[in-house]
Amino acid sequence: GEIIDPFVAVYLHGPSPADTFEARTRTIHDNGFNPVWNQTFTFDVRRPDLSYLTFHVNDEDVLRSDFVAFTSLPLSCIRTGLRTLHLRNAVGKRDQDFEYASLFVRVTKEFLE
Repeated sequence: GEIIDPFVAVYLHGPSPADTFEARTRTIHDNGFNPVWNQTFTFDVRRPDLSYLTFHVNDEDVLRSDFVAFTSLPLSCIRTGLRTLHLRNAVGKRDQDFEYASLFVRVTKEFLE
């Protein structure tokens, strides 16, 4: 096989359109083993108790992008600081190629009045 060209799509899902957000990182070419994006995404959340974040790792190709792995978790479960988010395959398992796959992220929260 070839070395993948990964990017991450970030989705915030909430109970209303105001609590929905979508972004993606830039593509890191020929580095599927230890890509570093070092990008920041900011979004407002009105109902964090009913919202969750999903991260999709994809392989960018010329004609289309192929799904590689994902993780999804409620916002209420994400603590601030540096976090390791374990990746899963398309059926939600952490076996074989995904046993040690993860995203390393920094989470900050700011409460607005």
